[in-house]
Amino acid sequence: MKSPGFTLIEMLLVLAIISVILTLSLMSGFNLIERNRMTKEMDQIILAINFAKSAAVQYGTSVTLCKSVDKKTCSGRWKDGQIVFLDPSIHGKVQSSENILRTFPALNDQSQLEWRGFYSNDFISFDPSGIQKLSAGSFKYSPSHETTEFAHKIILNRMGRIRITQSS
Repeated sequence: MKSPGFTLIEMLLVLAIISVILTLSLMSGFNLIERNRMTKEMDQIILAINFAKSAAVQYGTSVTLCKSVDKKTCSGRWKDGQIVFLDPSIHGKVQSSENILRTFPALNDQSQLEWRGFYSNDFISFDPSGIQKLSAGSFKYSPSHETTEFAHKIILNRMGRIRITQSS
């Protein structure tokens, strides 16, 4: 008489199927987390650019966006945070803390962010009409230095328009 239950082969088969399903779901979960972080950080960069552009129009003077590690001066790396400030002389340096309009927080430690401009890699300036005063360029963004799967470029033309492309 056969006893009710499972054989060893049936149990091993079920365990193998469960492990494959768990592995696939964990991998897609990590991709989802990485994609959400990428979207959040890219939105922050785009917000900083659009804020600087609209502030230049609103205040009727040149406004500069620059990298800032201390939120007081233009320093550090782009991923360390950014500041937007009034910059009538367009030299990319904060003259007074009263000129700082807004600060933006640092990106995740693993994120990579680089600005490549035709004039300067340290700052982006907009004139009172919202046009980029010095040059066009692009941010190269990657949520991790280990993989380029989610790498993107945020391209900024002289008119201040933003275009996003997948980077390789």
